[in-house]
Amino acid sequence: MKKPDTGADKRASRGREETTRGIRDRQEARDPGIPLTLKLIAGPDMGRVFEIPQNDRAVRIGREPDNDLVLSDPTASRYHVEIRKRAEGYLLRDLSSTNGTLLDGVRVREVFVDPGSCLRIGTTELKLVRTGAESEGPVESELAGLYGRSEKMREVFRLIRKIAPTSLTTLITGETGTGKELVARAIHKLGSRSEAPFIVFDCSAVPEDLMENELYGHERGAFTGALNLKQGIFELGHGGTVFLDEVGELSLQQQPKLLRFLERQEIRRLGSTQIVAVDARIVAATNRYLDELTAAGRFREDLFFRLSVVQIHLPPLRARRDDISVLVGRFLEKSATTGQIKRFSGAALDIMTRYDWPGNVRELRHLVDRAVLLTEGETIEASDIASFLRRAGSKTSPDPESLADLEKIAILKALDACSGNKTAAAKRLGIAYSTLYEKLKKYGQAE
Repeated sequence: MKKPDTGADKRASRGREETTRGIRDRQEARDPGIPLTLKLIAGPDMGRVFEIPQNDRAVRIGREPDNDLVLSDPTASRYHVEIRKRAEGYLLRDLSSTNGTLLDGVRVREVFVDPGSCLRIGTTELKLVRTGAESEGPVESELAGLYGRSEKMREVFRLIRKIAPTSLTTLITGETGTGKELVARAIHKLGSRSEAPFIVFDCSAVPEDLMENELYGHERGAFTGALNLKQGIFELGHGGTVFLDEVGELSLQQQPKLLRFLERQEIRRLGSTQIVAVDARIVAATNRYLDELTAAGRFREDLFFRLSVVQIHLPPLRARRDDISVLVGRFLEKSATTGQIKRFSGAALDIMTRYDWPGNVRELRHLVDRAVLLTEGETIEASDIASFLRRAGSKTSPDPESLADLEKIAILKALDACSGNKTAAAKRLGIAYSTLYEKLKKYGQAE
């Protein structure tokens, strides 16, 4: 007599089916007969593809010209990793690289890889896809001079692409150093006015008594010393884009004049009765909260609404830490053009990722430039970065104790990844063996 199925029996049967299906899928994924292609989805070489040969020869990846896949990423090692087709599947092996190899976010040394896996080599990301499927769009990490792969920056990219073809007045908000002018330039570059002038005007840098003259210009003889006609900022930007930086610093006396221009797209030079029509797109930026200034009576509400037809907010760097490695890679790439080819050790990158960056992208760029210039040797170590951050003296700078904790954690992680081999751990961290030994003594880990 057949025993009736119980709920437990059904769950067990379903579990066996799912396990069998999972094993079958894994075996199919590891089938060495399936040709795989490496697709570079982030980093300096983003967009490139490389088909893995269908033989047993290892494919080597790194910066040196004799690699099979040569990377221009300065944070990659000379010979970073290799992939070899084996009977069991595709085997990846890290070649004792300085910054290590991450597979789907986990540091690995030797492992079989499957279609859909993502590798991270320095600031470069590669995705393994079945050959023929590599035409899928890459993760966008660059747009007209802006860099980032975080969800927040991809949203900024989406907004820029959407509004660039229009002439809508745009307000860019964000802390100092987040890259507001770069966003304005991207809007201009991707729009229909890209061949026309892009004029930058800093509202906080011009004295009040000169502001009107700078914005609207003057006629010859308008005042003592006005020997020639002068076009103002808006006229100079005719047909193009005028970027009004720090618009929140504009005085209450100047705000109604700017509002009038935005509504009528016309100006009148000082000393003239003639109205001049001007076609200029206005993009403004501020690090102030204009709604709070409006509530306090220090900024006109109607001007605020007129400026913010479209708003783009740039998040601070501490809110998009995933972008730090992308930015570091780009800054290192630019410094490499001057002949200074350097890289950051894994411990240094860990500290940079944890730091809050009160000066945002500008502070990060300056730190990379200083580190490249002042650090001896090819690798910039954690101790070098720690000293730069301490000198910054900001309230969010890590204190010496927390920096020491970060360094200790990075060292212990490296030792664990290298199964306790100090020589290999020192190489992974990008420091000399003697330096590693001294640090282990310092942290009571020298046994």
